[in-house]
Amino acid sequence: MNAILDHHAAGADSALAGLEKLWADYLADENDATRKAFVDAADALALAPYDALAAAAAQTERSAAQLALALHHCAKANAHRGTTTVDRVSRKDWQAIEFHQQAAEPLLRRAIELRFAPGMALAALMRREQINGSRSAAERLFDEVLEIAPRWLPAWRSIQGVREPRWGGTVKDMNALLDIAPKHLAAADVAILTANHWWWRANYTSTWDDDAKAALPMIERGLALDVPPRIRAWLLDEKGAILSRMDRDAEAAQVTREAVALEPADAEYHHHLAQRLRWSGNLDAAAVAYTDGAALGGEHAYECARALGDLYAYDSKTEGVPRDRTRAVVGYERARELAADDATRARCLNWIGLEWSEVEPHDYARADAAFAEAAALGDRYAARNLALMLKKTHADAADAQRRVTELLTIAARGGSVASMRDLAERHESGVGCNADAQASAAWRRKAAVHGDVTSLGAQADAHAAERDTARAEATGWLAMAESGSDTVPVRTLVNALLEGRYGNADHVAALGIVQQVLGNEERADADLAISKTVLDYNALAPKQRDPKSTLAALKSIRKTVDGYIKSAQTGKGEDHVVAYAKLHEARFRALSAELAELIRTMPGNTWGAFFWNWFGGPLKWSVNLFRGARAWPAIRRPNWQ
Repeated sequence: MNAILDHHAAGADSALAGLEKLWADYLADENDATRKAFVDAADALALAPYDALAAAAAQTERSAAQLALALHHCAKANAHRGTTTVDRVSRKDWQAIEFHQQAAEPLLRRAIELRFAPGMALAALMRREQINGSRSAAERLFDEVLEIAPRWLPAWRSIQGVREPRWGGTVKDMNALLDIAPKHLAAADVAILTANHWWWRANYTSTWDDDAKAALPMIERGLALDVPPRIRAWLLDEKGAILSRMDRDAEAAQVTREAVALEPADAEYHHHLAQRLRWSGNLDAAAVAYTDGAALGGEHAYECARALGDLYAYDSKTEGVPRDRTRAVVGYERARELAADDATRARCLNWIGLEWSEVEPHDYARADAAFAEAAALGDRYAARNLALMLKKTHADAADAQRRVTELLTIAARGGSVASMRDLAERHESGVGCNADAQASAAWRRKAAVHGDVTSLGAQADAHAAERDTARAEATGWLAMAESGSDTVPVRTLVNALLEGRYGNADHVAALGIVQQVLGNEERADADLAISKTVLDYNALAPKQRDPKSTLAALKSIRKTVDGYIKSAQTGKGEDHVVAYAKLHEARFRALSAELAELIRTMPGNTWGAFFWNWFGGPLKWSVNLFRGARAWPAIRRPNWQ
């Protein structure tokens, strides 16, 4: 083991020496090319084994080692943060983010003290504050940049992101940054920063303001600047996205071809080109672009390979191309080769198994092998698919039935709700296992907790006469939902209370739960959807609700929503709350308007009661709470899950 660590440490030491040379090259000639070479090398070194980096950092005070180990922690934190909205990051991931951020900070500060790429270290610290939602802390770090490393362009681009409206800034803040840039940066770098500015403006206008027409001239202003090819490719790709949102798909594809020509080794551009060709109906050309991207490496090459498999895995009515198992399997096999972890590899194997089992002539032997390998890697869908195939092909074999139960257990433990329900039935009947009423009840309860309607009904019926027991169980469901990011148990509980599954319909309890969940700003996105579910149900079932208590609860929810809007407008409060409120202000406004209309027409309000009683009928409305970039319509893959 020590020999292995020594080997890795020696490799890390060599890489650190190379990084130090690149830093010297940059100091000798500060330009985009030398800076990019250094940044790329530092990012690559950050992916080296942790033990090797830690050993190198412990054995020497070399600043390169401090920086590399810090960037390793930063990469881990960013991986846990991902690109999703704040409310979708689980508590477990937030704990990991905090751990890696705390580990990185002293190392980054030490690198700054040693004057080794201080701009990169400060930019990494700014990224930390952006994740944490503290713009004020990020701005203080940028002041340090202006003192210590004013010519480090990536730090300027980091603060540009912090000042962007999505993160609590304004266009005025962004313009102010451009005003001071010529005092510190070379003209070529000012052009890059300005191009980045117009990319931010165009992207925000197109996606958040939903105004692609206004965004197009903004991205054109960026393209008019003299910037390196990689920056121009980035701008062209965004122009392609904007044109696509304007339903100008053929033009979008052509513009993206230009981006691919500038950056042919970047699989992301190949993937975007293929998607836009697909939207324009040019499926053969899309297949070529997917194939070209899949031949490269990295995350987006995997996306290309997977999409290539999907293109041929669906029938002609869905995709416009004949289903072709051979080509689909080729795509999924390549995706499997490119997969970053066992879970992703297992997913690819499951898709391969579905191709062999669904398409005639069926090859159940190959399907079995693919499902079995995926199940061994822990894929619950593959375990369930293999179990259901065994039920189909070996229905009368006792050994096969026991194997079915084993596989369903694997799937259920992995989170397959349908498998939980099936296990409850098998333990009740004794098929493939010993009859066990206690085990059957336990699996049925788990299925109910995870939102299975059939099991929920059975649980509710079992406790209908025991209101206290049912409510205690419901409280447990809510606690489970609050401990993670899954909102299914909350939705299930709310709907059960509204439908009277525990006796009489209880709108007070249902709306109280919504208020409790809505109060957590880190889950507000999902909770708006839950709120809308409750409100829709109330609107469509006026005879079942308690007008007085419902009206009071709705007013309380609206007060909470209006509080978010006020924090976004005034900027008062905790940085992360204000930033999040600004991020979702349009959604909060939509819900607030919807609540106001519902309150106005609710029985219990004098005029509202008059109109309700005389004109009756369900109150209908349609507010689009979730606006965003155009996405290829989701296609549901037929399978046994």
